[in-house]
Amino acid sequence: MWAKNKRIILTILFYVVLFVVLASIMPRQHNWTPSFSKKHDWPFGNMILYEMLDNLFPNQNIETADKNIYNLFKDTSYVNTNYLTIDSYFNIDSLEFETLLRFVSAGNTAFIVASGIDRKILDTLNLKQETDYSLSFRKVNNINAMDVPMGFYNSEDDELDTIKLSRTFSFLSIKEDSLTRTNPSMISWIHESEKVNFVRVDYGDGQFFLNTTPFAFTNYQMVDDK
Repeated sequence: MWAKNKRIILTILFYVVLFVVLASIMPRQHNWTPSFSKKHDWPFGNMILYEMLDNLFPNQNIETADKNIYNLFKDTSYVNTNYLTIDSYFNIDSLEFETLLRFVSAGNTAFIVASGIDRKILDTLNLKQETDYSLSFRKVNNINAMDVPMGFYNSEDDELDTIKLSRTFSFLSIKEDSLTRTNPSMISWIHESEKVNFVRVDYGDGQFFLNTTPFAFTNYQMVDDK
């Protein structure tokens, strides 16, 4: 009886070890879900960029915000501080909106990267956001995401980089308003030179940086030296 049980135990143990070995050498299946999370090493996560922040901002204090904008800024007088957020959509309520405006106006920077940006911010900065359906991103799966050209305004380098995108792409344009109080500076474009995806707008003593291409900051792009 013991010999029979021993053979069964050894057989099970053999297959367990075999499974572990095969699992360790088999190609890893990537999760192509766009998460834009600092916790994820997925192609469309943001772990690499988060780990690079200390190098990008040497000798600076890097904090991860676990509060909404109102609670983050309401009791603290920040100066020369950057607020960075990367996500699919950036939506805030009226209270957070007023708090963010005071934060930037006091001499700070809000760096907002999202495919969709709250209309309250766009209206204040005299911008509007539109969607480019010509590339048919809605018909493309994440794993078959498309490479589209990216260019920078005022760049002496004529060679275009490519950004891997999934789903639809949105871009920014400046409203035709003679009474505007802002003067957005265009930084980069995607797909066509008039499709602006990155702008800087001065506001008070600070500035907003708005970018509609969160995929450009993901792990997939960060592994390229460019």
